[in-house]
Amino acid sequence: MNRIISCFVLPLDDAPNCIADESYCSQAGLDYVCEEDFDTGNPNDTCQTGVRARCSFPDIPTPLLETPATMLKVISYNVWELRYAYNQNGQRERTCRILPELIQIHPDVDVIVFNEVFMGGCFATGSEQLTFRDILTEYGFTEFTRTVGIIPVPTQPENGGVFIASKWPILRERSRVFAAFERTTADSLSQKGVVYARIEKSVNSVNMRYHVFGTHLQSSERQNSSLVRILQAREMYEFQRSQNIPSSEAVIYAGDLNADFIADPTYADEVIAELKSTIPPIVGRLSTTYDRDNNDVFSDRSSGASWYDYAVYSNEHLQPTRTALRAIRPRASPFTVCFSAVSINPTYPDTRFCVTERTITDLSDHYAVMGTFDFGDGDWSTRLPTTSTIPTTSTTTPTEQREQTSKGLDEPKSTEGSGNKDSPCILLLLVTIIVLSLLNV
Repeated sequence: MNRIISCFVLPLDDAPNCIADESYCSQAGLDYVCEEDFDTGNPNDTCQTGVRARCSFPDIPTPLLETPATMLKVISYNVWELRYAYNQNGQRERTCRILPELIQIHPDVDVIVFNEVFMGGCFATGSEQLTFRDILTEYGFTEFTRTVGIIPVPTQPENGGVFIASKWPILRERSRVFAAFERTTADSLSQKGVVYARIEKSVNSVNMRYHVFGTHLQSSERQNSSLVRILQAREMYEFQRSQNIPSSEAVIYAGDLNADFIADPTYADEVIAELKSTIPPIVGRLSTTYDRDNNDVFSDRSSGASWYDYAVYSNEHLQPTRTALRAIRPRASPFTVCFSAVSINPTYPDTRFCVTERTITDLSDHYAVMGTFDFGDGDWSTRLPTTSTIPTTSTTTPTEQREQTSKGLDEPKSTEGSGNKDSPCILLLLVTIIVLSLLNV
């Protein structure tokens, strides 16, 4: 496999003395290739001359596995990739590690719905880019939708952060930005909405068509936020209806619905009822997707557990014979990131612009979830694709191996307490957008 090559673009970074080395590749979970001199000729760059490290993305960690055409496995993951202008939380270091970890845990996944990919993932900024879509393509997920709300408008300059990736052909895609939003929150600046992908899965001459809708509902909590989510779910349902999907085909909704199934299951049921859908049985060791007690991206002052993330199926379309919803905790070996900085650019730990560092293993403030939807005979086995170019003698990681070996890390969490997902930097976001508008930047 030809691995994608990228550069650490130091003109906007703050590497000590503008000299990068092998450690800057490992900082982002990448493989070191070489170093090269640079001279930007731009007096406004943080680093105008120096040395940058050239890195490559690691090979796929395990061969992809295949399930019958009558089964679809959908992962939904809020990856917490906010813009550096108003939040530093190790965006590069975390998101560059996400895809290898997801594939390692579940090489049998068919579709991934991403939330909060506002910049594009991994090295999405700078003159040389390495984005989620680049890595997904290399890993065999060659089909993806556009990000909802990708074209900015004056009143909502931020995109919606949601897109769908698939290893099966996407025959049609559509999206819609929500009309309903809470005007007193940062969500009002983002074009949150729903993105749709019509996917055709073909295995052993059996073809199945699936209709997947990805979304991220109102996040910040204010007086009308609960009502807004209901209205957004209603909009998503009407959007689904407008696609004229036959009742004989499967419809799946996935994303961060911001309806806490732990603190307020009645309200979560109300949101999902607007979609006329059913939540699969929740299985597995994890009992939370927003874990302030154990997820190490949170400070010691955080506590409580919530379940915000879902993959559900429509009651008005093809019904599955068996389903399950499982929380997944992507983790990496400990790495240190900058968690607050006096800079609007990517900032490395132990540099002059970094104010606070944190050593973490978790890759987002959310855990992922995987919905398994079986529309066949209930055989939940997986196998290497018959057309795979990877030798069948290769050592593979069983679907559950990582979760089983993390015993002691993934014990069920307390269901007490709930919290607001408002970032402490939301006010800074609002101020930043206003200032940039006044400066006509």
